[in-house]
Amino acid sequence: MARGLQAMFTDKQIASLKYLIFRSKIASVTAKQLVALLIDHSEKLTREVHITLNQDQNGYTEEEVRQIGRSVDTFNSCNCDTHLTQILHAMGAELGFSLHYGHYRGNSFDTSGQFDGSASMSYTFWLAKEMYGRGYEGKEIFVAREDIEAIDISKPGLYPELENQPKFQVV
Repeated sequence: MARGLQAMFTDKQIASLKYLIFRSKIASVTAKQLVALLIDHSEKLTREVHITLNQDQNGYTEEEVRQIGRSVDTFNSCNCDTHLTQILHAMGAELGFSLHYGHYRGNSFDTSGQFDGSASMSYTFWLAKEMYGRGYEGKEIFVAREDIEAIDISKPGLYPELENQPKFQVV
C-alpha cells in the first residue's frame, strides 16, 4: 500500500462506486471505463495509481484524448452530476480523482505544448491522495485502447445475480 493507506473497502462498496460512475448522465462511456480502470488497479482504493493517455500512443487520436480529458473532468465538476471525490471522501477513502494536461513521468510533469500546441496531446489521470500527483508514490498503469474498452459499464458488480442474466443492463 502506498504511504500507509489503511482503509479497506468491500467488494460491495467498490461495486456501488462503479454503479454511480456508470450511471453518470454527462460523462462519456470511455471516461467511465477509464475511471473504473483506475479503481480496478487501486487495490480497493488503497493504492495510488495514474494513467497517461498520449495521442497516437494508446490508440487514441488527438481529439479523442482531448474529449476523454474533458469528460473525466465532469466527474468532479460542481456543475455536473457525480462529484466523485466527494463520494470517495464520504466513503472514508483517502484518495481522489484529478487530471491535468501533460505526461507525468516519475516525479516530473511535462506540460509542454499545453498552450501553443507544439507537443502531442496528452492527459494524465490520477487516483491519488493529492491533486495532480503531488507527493505521489503510486504506480503508472500502461493501457491501450483495448484495455479501456474491455471495461463493461453495463455490469458494475452491484447486483451480480442479475447482471449475469442476458437482458440485464444498467439504465
